[in-house]
Amino acid sequence: MSPVTRNHTESTNNQNNNDERPESSSSDSEDEQPERPRTLSPESRRRTPSDDLESVGHDSQTDSDQEFEQLKREVAKKRKKEELEDLKRELAGLPPLERPWATGQKAHKRAGSTLEADLAVRPRIDPRPKEPKEPKELPGFKGKDTRELDQFTKAWEIWQISHQASDELLIKYAASRMEDKARDAWHAHIQTHTPPKSWQEFKQVLRYSIYSVIDPANRIAQVTMKLKEARKRPGQDAQAALTYLRTIQRDMPELSRDAREAWDYLNMLDDELRSEFLRFQHDAHTLTLDYVFREVRRLEYQIKAKNRGRAGVARTTTNSSTRENLRRPTKKRPRRNFRPNQGSSSTKTGSSTRDPNKCLRCGEIGHWAKACPKRRYQSVKTEKDYSKQ
Repeated sequence: MSPVTRNHTESTNNQNNNDERPESSSSDSEDEQPERPRTLSPESRRRTPSDDLESVGHDSQTDSDQEFEQLKREVAKKRKKEELEDLKRELAGLPPLERPWATGQKAHKRAGSTLEADLAVRPRIDPRPKEPKEPKELPGFKGKDTRELDQFTKAWEIWQISHQASDELLIKYAASRMEDKARDAWHAHIQTHTPPKSWQEFKQVLRYSIYSVIDPANRIAQVTMKLKEARKRPGQDAQAALTYLRTIQRDMPELSRDAREAWDYLNMLDDELRSEFLRFQHDAHTLTLDYVFREVRRLEYQIKAKNRGRAGVARTTTNSSTRENLRRPTKKRPRRNFRPNQGSSSTKTGSSTRDPNKCLRCGEIGHWAKACPKRRYQSVKTEKDYSKQ
């Protein structure tokens, strides 16, 4: 072995010995020194296993609340979206969508959870109520006068209130109950105008049809004449008179000032002229005083000419009949109780004579036959009886 190698080996051994020596000393010291008790910090002393469990539970509760709030938001968003879809379908006239979860079993509810009120599924209710059936017992409308119109509309308004019907349904049923002239007037109106949407418009159409379609001139003439002749009757109280006046005024349509003046002038005329004017078709709502005056003058000339013609024909007929009667021979008819002259008493013929001063019944002198006291018992004597005397 070389010297270098030998020195290296020795140094290595020495180092190993040195390394082993502290270990033995440390182990000896550990065996010799007593064990110290472990010291804990104040925080470590206050913290217990139960505290650790509580912290874990608190974290889990916080996570559950957050998840619950998130679910609530998602469910509310989903329901809002479904409700929007249903509203769009309803506006388009389509039925609502059927959803399986809406008709299935109710969601499980936990006691004391607000999810019960949020996730509870209620059955959908159709917002469109069922239409009531058409009543058959209500009166119809023939278009006679405004009194009939008031009874007709009042009965249908009471039915609407009791059945909660819409104006469109009310107009539909009421229009189907029209008769005679009122039905013709309604048909003519809807052919040229937009059908009314409200009940008030419908009543205005009916009232207008009475005065504009169903003999308007004569109806307004009657009402204006009633207003002109309206008087408080003897024994009638003030309230009754006012009620009667309002009844007449209710029948009067809305007229302009010119139309009212024209109707006042018509009411001043005699019956023949007014009837002749109303016999022709006029727009009763747009009459003016000038127009009525011109028409009345024209009719007046026609009536006068007609009357002159009738008078001339009557005079001609009378004159002709008088001339004819003069040409014919006249025959005298003997009057009752008159006997033809038998000749003078002084005249002696083959026939017998009688005294004109004697009664024709009893033959006595001093009274006539009409005052004869024996006329009840005797008949009038004939010529043969006088001849026997």
